[in-house]
Amino acid sequence: YSFVKVDLSKIEITEGLDLLAIKSLDFEPVDESRFPAIRMARHCLDSGLNACITLNAANEVAVEAFLNHKIAFLDIYKIIADELASMTEKSVTSLDEILMYDQNVRARAESAILNL
Repeated sequence: YSFVKVDLSKIEITEGLDLLAIKSLDFEPVDESRFPAIRMARHCLDSGLNACITLNAANEVAVEAFLNHKIAFLDIYKIIADELASMTEKSVTSLDEILMYDQNVRARAESAILNL
């Protein structure tokens, strides 16, 4: 997402991306102090399924709220972090439990958005 709304249908692309012409791409480590959401996502990967479900569900709800102008961009991180802080440790072991857990996270995130 960007801070500027762009109508992509009006952008005319005349040339393709020639990766051979670029010659090389340089990648550097992510500065997690500048991008704390990266640290949060890595922590979720290390923490297990509940954290990953929580991150995904809360993110989807928060991004939708942002796109609908209900919350500010930086509130996305806050909503996700709050949901991760309050997640339950009970393991989900079946698809039904995963779907129920996901629905519960989404409901809590939606409630948190209303209370901002």
